[in-house]
Amino acid sequence: MLQELERLGQYLWVDKLIKMGMAQQPQISMHSAIEAGMIGPVYHGTNQENRQAISEDGFKIFRGKAQQGPIKNGFMGDINWANTEIPPPVHFLGFGVYFTNNIKIAKKFSGNTARGIKAYYIDAQKTEEINFASPYKMMQWWIDHGYDPEIAKKDQVAATNLMTENLANQFDAVIFKGKGYGGRALIDGNQICVYDPSKIHEINNSLAGPYEVGSSVIRKIDGMVGKIISMHTGMTPAGVHGLGYHLPNGIDITYDQFKIIERKENPTGTIIRIEITDQSSPIFGELFDVSPDSPQSVITEIIETPRPHKGFSISFKKGGTQYISEEKLHQDYEPV
Repeated sequence: MLQELERLGQYLWVDKLIKMGMAQQPQISMHSAIEAGMIGPVYHGTNQENRQAISEDGFKIFRGKAQQGPIKNGFMGDINWANTEIPPPVHFLGFGVYFTNNIKIAKKFSGNTARGIKAYYIDAQKTEEINFASPYKMMQWWIDHGYDPEIAKKDQVAATNLMTENLANQFDAVIFKGKGYGGRALIDGNQICVYDPSKIHEINNSLAGPYEVGSSVIRKIDGMVGKIISMHTGMTPAGVHGLGYHLPNGIDITYDQFKIIERKENPTGTIIRIEITDQSSPIFGELFDVSPDSPQSVITEIIETPRPHKGFSISFKKGGTQYISEEKLHQDYEPV
């Protein structure tokens, strides 16, 4: 073990901060990040001074004692974790760059404001996901992943470094879900620790191409401008699929053109009241009662083999957010 400590000697000075980082964070469009299967969007909560440093020099990993220097958070070395007589690691998932998928948590670490908080995606192919509510089980997980209790009692930073090295050799990131029964937050809630800053990508919507997430489009029929905010993909299984409804006025409406206002069950079947949300439709804003149990009112399609589908959510300044299929996006909208 002493040889292992000597190998990691560059990290083991208790009062010395070791910086790992890069000149600037790589940038990517949200569309490219989604298609690449990256994790996100995630957020990093910090103060304005640190945000400026990240903007200029990229993310860095600081190794040292909790609440010293740039390390404003973390566990102190005199804590007796879960009555084990063992202090916890300096940081919950080791030394790394911490993110959360919950912007409310990021705000808590940013002076309770969302101002300046940016969205990132993580190129993490190897991940570990945990969700312990028990402090004792958390300590066992730390030990199982390289946290040496005897070293920790003498040198918390050294023990945290050993655990970090072990985790970084196995994973690009470790995800603590942070959710208990009924949605109750565990510890500090959702946390994602990244061990290599080069895998962190800042979202830059100016890099988005036409019809990609992050880009703007204009609706041909009325000139309404919207922004594509998300993409939805999946596989449509074989079988009979409902596409929408034949309305009493003779107009056909598809699922991406309305929202459900009310649903009622009666002896003759289900009745759904819908509101037309497609602003390009001549019946925009009108209400209709339709029945999913009526073959005469449901528009269906028979799919013989599974096929991929893709759709997008577009946010408008007026009119809220609307889901649109990829085909309809190209048919009814133009890039701005």
